[in-house]
Amino acid sequence: MKKLLTLALAIGLMSFASLANAVTPLTIFVEADGTAVLTNTTADAIQFDSYQITSASGDLDVDGWRSIGDAVAADAVAVIGSLGAGALAFGEANPGASQLAELNLAGSASLPGGGTFSLGKPFTGGQGTDAAAKFGIIGVGPTEPVDIVAVPEPATVVMAAMALLGLVGYIRRR
Repeated sequence: MKKLLTLALAIGLMSFASLANAVTPLTIFVEADGTAVLTNTTADAIQFDSYQITSASGDLDVDGWRSIGDAVAADAVAVIGSLGAGALAFGEANPGASQLAELNLAGSASLPGGGTFSLGKPFTGGQGTDAAAKFGIIGVGPTEPVDIVAVPEPATVVMAAMALLGLVGYIRRR
């Protein structure tokens, strides 16, 4: 029984290890359905003037990508509410199957602490397993490339919860 509980705990903890790999204040999380979400992982607003998503295997989908520029064209007021007026000047930079990028030469956007912004479904193969992202953060400069983070599917979350319950039960019996 102890071995089973230990195994369940290990699997549960490994499931969430990728979420802890976010080393920049901005990252991109990809939901199980392929929706990519630009996320501020801090409590403070982050100003940025560019981002770039790359895929060595050419797994990016320009048509599924919802750039900030596309969002401005569809509903500028909503974008101002999410990213501030500085987001109105974002423009796509040579998008293709290996790179999706946007630059803002007139200012910067501001993503509030804990805020998110949907980038649509920019991956042809689901969750962008070989994709990386870089960000131009005001006051910091360009970041090193970071892996795109796949959000665990609900079954993984349930497994992690079961592992936690098993650990609690194990501790109580001791």
